[in-house]
Amino acid sequence: MANKVKRKTAVFTIFLLLCSDILWSAPVKISASIAAADNIDNVITMAAVIKFKELNLINLKSNIIVRLDDGGMFSRPLISVGKTHIAYLKDTALYISDTEGRRRMVHNNICMECYTWLDNNSLIYSPDTGGLYIYDVLKNKSFPYIEDKFNYRNITIGKYKNIYAEKYFNYIKNGSQYRKDYGIIMINSNTKAEKLLIKSIPIEIGEGLGMYPVIAGISKDLRFLFVFAFPHSASMAS
Repeated sequence: MANKVKRKTAVFTIFLLLCSDILWSAPVKISASIAAADNIDNVITMAAVIKFKELNLINLKSNIIVRLDDGGMFSRPLISVGKTHIAYLKDTALYISDTEGRRRMVHNNICMECYTWLDNNSLIYSPDTGGLYIYDVLKNKSFPYIEDKFNYRNITIGKYKNIYAEKYFNYIKNGSQYRKDYGIIMINSNTKAEKLLIKSIPIEIGEGLGMYPVIAGISKDLRFLFVFAFPHSASMAS
């Protein structure tokens, strides 16, 4: 059973790291996090908050705190559109919990940028092994959306549930791990056809630093995708 307590006072620490570079725009990174859900008047009514090794859900109207999970390193809680479920990482595993703390593990190995809500009952994610999968919270099961060897990051849902993401291929060469980036793609939700929107530019010796694009977000009306461009040079991108 989840633990419920009336909130009298609660102090939470939020760390904000602003990353900037002289030659390249860099995104804002949020660590140890609050995921908020607002109502039709844009008033925040619910927040998922990481406090030490706990993940708590706070109802800002009733002042009730529900402990969703504990005993791990938590990151990137995402509240579903209808505010009925919360997706989050516990260590390297992807979990979904309802608002009462009843939770289930979706996948045991996934990166922080590789999942988002497709709609209120469907979570789309890309495991380290590759491909895109959808977890149906009503059926309590996952099914493949795209089966391939590629990894998709910063998955963003646009108009008509079209999917935007950065496309990567992870591989091992001579005992070391490498990642090849292809750029930003769009997947048509009706046909599953893929379109390359922004292509990564590799480093050419003596001819520049190259470029790889990173999705930063999407406008509220879903018309504009915000993208940052980073140089392939490790020293310039750091």
